[in-house]
Amino acid sequence: MRQEEERKRREEALRAGTPGTPASSGWAKPAAGRITGDFGPRSPICSGGGCSGSFHYAVDLGTGCSSPIYAANSGVVTFSGYSGTYGNFIKIDHGGGISTGYAHIRDGGRFVGVGEWVEAGQNIASSGTTGASDGCHLHFEVYSGGSRIDPQPFMADRGIYFG
Repeated sequence: MRQEEERKRREEALRAGTPGTPASSGWAKPAAGRITGDFGPRSPICSGGGCSGSFHYAVDLGTGCSSPIYAANSGVVTFSGYSGTYGNFIKIDHGGGISTGYAHIRDGGRFVGVGEWVEAGQNIASSGTTGASDGCHLHFEVYSGGSRIDPQPFMADRGIYFG
């Protein structure tokens, strides 16, 4: 019995670490790549797309250019377009007051539109460096009750860990 539990735990950990593969919680890692920016205070980033604020309301994953971005959970797309310093941006409503946002998507790299239902792990976009960005990455946000919260503990509670 103990060996079976350990085998299941290892399999779940592997699934949770694979971008786009939903864990048993139903949530998926939205992209590959290591963390290049944490949630919290930081110096603004200025580029041709404007300047970001001095508080970073997301976790950045250094994906490289044109890498797949996946829906972190199933839901309805509520925004898919250009949004100022976010550049190309997608927002998904997962119900229960939870939404996720995906920013700096490359031009031509949004694969879903407003009103579409997406599944957890679905390839929704391709990474880029639009808006206030200094390199290709995914800027990943989580909203709870309309407020942006730290994505790392939220996703960890659902078995998804960023490296």
